[in-house]
Amino acid sequence: SEKFSAHDTSIIAIRDTTFKFAGPNGGGANLLVGNYSSVDARTLLQFFTTIPDSLTTVHIDTVKLSLTVSYTWNMGTTPAEFVIREVTTPWSAATVTVDSLATLNFVPTLSASITDKDSISTGKVVTAQIDSSIVRKWINITVVPTKPRFFSVALVTKPGMTNTGIWGFSQFGTSTPPSLKILYSKNGVRDSIDLNSGSGSFLATKIPFLPSGFIETQAGISIRSKINFNLKPISDSINRAIVNNATMELTLNNAASQLGAGTPDSVLALIGGSDARPDSASTAYFAFGYRKTASQTTDTV
Repeated sequence: SEKFSAHDTSIIAIRDTTFKFAGPNGGGANLLVGNYSSVDARTLLQFFTTIPDSLTTVHIDTVKLSLTVSYTWNMGTTPAEFVIREVTTPWSAATVTVDSLATLNFVPTLSASITDKDSISTGKVVTAQIDSSIVRKWINITVVPTKPRFFSVALVTKPGMTNTGIWGFSQFGTSTPPSLKILYSKNGVRDSIDLNSGSGSFLATKIPFLPSGFIETQAGISIRSKINFNLKPISDSINRAIVNNATMELTLNNAASQLGAGTPDSVLALIGGSDARPDSASTAYFAFGYRKTASQTTDTV
């Protein structure tokens, strides 16, 4: 005996913003280093292999760090240079975030490797020579049971170089992990040891791109957007209405966007936290949104 009626309501956002997010350590198969279009990526490498105590009495001839290129982004023809620095502050790949950059201690430059576009194509090996004194210092660290030796370096863009492109190197655990080879001699006999187990991460930061009227979201470098809606048009009658479904529609600006490679472009929408903590969200309520086709000529997502 009751009558029902169906309604649909469109509500536009009343407020939005874009912000940088202190996301977890860099994920994926590549360790990124370099800079392009205000993106700055730094790679952290930590070697787990124990350096034998027998090396305390040898003469260290050469120390070489070898990295296998697995990714490139916007590499130009201008030679690009990255700098290797020792990291003396202990860190863990499971917990380090971009906010950790302020707490990590980087010692002065150890070595630099100059490469060009051809030499850093995918599959090529980039090798940089490191000052042997840093390894000598590692060898002489006193072993404490509760405080194991800590061997770590960072790869950063040479100061003053901008828009040189982003490089990606293979992770530990792959068939071509980072390798730190120590060549030494003792009593006229030459030998070497290869450190190729450990953990790695990259920390990428970017100033959000905020053209007039746009918001931005981006994976990897952790750019997030928060959108607020006024639900008063339906909240007054929420106790009497059944919400069957709700869809949020985003319109992509193709001219100001870059398509991802290897995976479909998608957006994850989460119920946001408070204004005081814009990077918090409720993971109990979420939804995926996908661009309809990779070759889509219209802008709607």
